[in-house]
Amino acid sequence: MDIDRGPWSSSVDIFRAVGERELTWAKAYAKPRLPYERLYREIYKFKRVSPDTHVTDLVNYLEMVSSLRYCNPSLDRPVMRHPDLQPNNILVSDTNEITGLIDWQHCAILPLGIVAGIPAHFQNYGDPESEMLKQPQLDLPSDYNSMTPSEQNSVKEINRRRVIHFLYAALTKRLNQDHYNVIFDQSLILRQRLLQSAGRPWEGDSVSLRAELIRSILNWLAIVQINKVAPPVDYPEDVVQETVDLNAQQREADVAMEQMRHALGV
Repeated sequence: MDIDRGPWSSSVDIFRAVGERELTWAKAYAKPRLPYERLYREIYKFKRVSPDTHVTDLVNYLEMVSSLRYCNPSLDRPVMRHPDLQPNNILVSDTNEITGLIDWQHCAILPLGIVAGIPAHFQNYGDPESEMLKQPQLDLPSDYNSMTPSEQNSVKEINRRRVIHFLYAALTKRLNQDHYNVIFDQSLILRQRLLQSAGRPWEGDSVSLRAELIRSILNWLAIVQINKVAPPVDYPEDVVQETVDLNAQQREADVAMEQMRHALGV
């Protein structure tokens, strides 16, 4: 395709190129289809999903791009970061020393503001204690011994996730202050989620990008950090409600799929 493949001089150029790339592809090749994620199909009553709304959302995303420019130029600093940092990709010796990192495909040199974050396997977002970076309490609850094995496992898993999230943040603050300053910036998190949703190839999911657009509109002041600057696009209330409902159902399906994968060990 005839698209802008970079290199780019600023983050806003990347935001724009990603949206234009997916819009070009969707207009040329996207056709009504069942969602790729099988658990999503029941949500849409097993009917084919039209790409038209996704095309509209990509156009709306591109309307927002000029407002996504960073206020702090240091966030445009180019860095190289592992694209899939998870336990399977970290080689550890018998003496518990990290000896290597594997699976570097899809790695790219990108601005700090785009790639900074807690890796998915280490983060515990959604838990208020983790989001407030409250130091985890390792003591088990007083009624732990009277709990069922399932309840005990749940308590241990909650503690494990809180400890990993906290330690990642604490060690990042000690060893990489620039990264730490970015990973808890709400405006950057909103930008990253927008970019990820806009840059994901369309496979029958016409909700995720719109949900992120709506979330950004609702938190517009956090993004632009200037009063009296209205979002360049808006959605009617009925569309907002429908999107929120469908997005919630898709998230429930994601959780169900993750639970099945965990149970099967895949």
